[in-house]
Amino acid sequence: MQKAKVALVEAGIIKSAGRGRISADGHAWLKARYDEGQRFSDWPKGKVEVTKTETEGKPESKVKVIRSAEVSNVKQIADIPPYRFPEDEFEAYEFINGKKKPVSLRECCNNCRVSLVAHSCEDPTYLGDRKVYIVRKK
Repeated sequence: MQKAKVALVEAGIIKSAGRGRISADGHAWLKARYDEGQRFSDWPKGKVEVTKTETEGKPESKVKVIRSAEVSNVKQIADIPPYRFPEDEFEAYEFINGKKKPVSLRECCNNCRVSLVAHSCEDPTYLGDRKVYIVRKK
C-alpha cells in the first residue's frame, strides 16, 4: 500500500515526500483518489470533511481533515507522571548566610535534571549544587 505523500509526488502535486504538512489541494486530491477506491497506508488520519462554497458564482470545494484524540495520540511514548510536588501544595527554600530564601519549584534539579515539581532524587540541588529543601505548605 502506498503512502499518501509518495502518491502526491508521483502526481506532481508536491516536490518531495519529506517533512511538512499536506496542503489543502493535496488533501483534495487524496480525497478524490480515496473516493475512487484507492487506499493509502497513512491517510486519512481522522475524519475527512468536504465543504462546498460558492465564490463569485463558482462552486469551490474545501477538504478538511479532523483528527480525533485517539488518532493523534497513537505514537505517544509515555504518559507524563503527575507532579510529585505541585506548586500549590509545596514550597522550596534554601539557606543563604543562615537566612531562609524562597526558591521556585520551576527550577531544575542538578541531580535528576527535572524541574523541582517532578524531581525524584533524595537530595535536590540547583544552581551549582545549592541545597534545596522542599516542604508542604502550612
